[in-house]
Amino acid sequence: TKRLGIKLNAIVSDSAPAYAAARRCLQLEYAEIVFLPCFAHQCQLAIGDIFKESSILKTASSKAIKIASYFKNANNSYFIGKLRDIQNEFLIRSKQALRNLAIRYEHPQIGSGDELYLNSELCQILLDNDWWEKIELLQDILLPYCGVLNKLQCDKARLYEVLHALGYFMQFWKQFPDTDLGNQMIDRLEKPWFKKRPLRLLLEFEDFYQKVEPFNNETFEQFGDDAFKFWGYVEGDYKELAAVALKIFGMCVNAASVERMWSSMGFLHTVRRNRLKVSCLKLELHYLVNIYIPILITN
Repeated sequence: TKRLGIKLNAIVSDSAPAYAAARRCLQLEYAEIVFLPCFAHQCQLAIGDIFKESSILKTASSKAIKIASYFKNANNSYFIGKLRDIQNEFLIRSKQALRNLAIRYEHPQIGSGDELYLNSELCQILLDNDWWEKIELLQDILLPYCGVLNKLQCDKARLYEVLHALGYFMQFWKQFPDTDLGNQMIDRLEKPWFKKRPLRLLLEFEDFYQKVEPFNNETFEQFGDDAFKFWGYVEGDYKELAAVALKIFGMCVNAASVERMWSSMGFLHTVRRNRLKVSCLKLELHYLVNIYIPILITN
């Protein structure tokens, strides 16, 4: 990085055990660099924590997966078609359509005839009001997580957005009706942020909070809303706060762009195109990752 003139703030990697071990080893050698796990993956793990803490929601989600798998299986095309017919006939949402399907095609207690009937276990699930209540509760829980995950998967996601997300999650679980589950999830979310005690950070932050010059709007507007230039300007008088701010604004918090590059590489370097020169491959990969894919995401 010194030879290329690049200032390396942080390294983000996946959360697999091998990557975590590599981060710990590299931290000992490069103490000035911040090593972070991919926070998009951490958000996915946080969703997994919900099911570790609540066996009721875990059971409800398992049943939902069973329902979804059944209707995604092409072998069950007969009932998939019947479900679509009910939806088109009454123009109703999936919940009511599934319940209607279960009522119509539940296996009768007496007699069977030649008509096809829906799996009895699926019918029990679909007609269980308690299960639907749990699914709706799970939906309310997962919606904010999915919103944050979409945000953190962007190439331009930064560390301050992780802070916003954590604050949002904390507020969500503090207001959650099930206080026991809420407290358990808060315990899982809380992590220590500082390894050494700062000397003037709180004093400097107080000036920032009170909008003491140069933290007033008039000064900031002179930098054209460029946070990096602004914090570089105040770094001389507010070293600790500026150091935190510059790191926060300068870090990408996911490995999504690298994952896209691997996917693009698999698209470019195929069995029929395995003799591409490295220079050509680099150019095509650069175009896909930096120009074509961002345009698709934006649109």
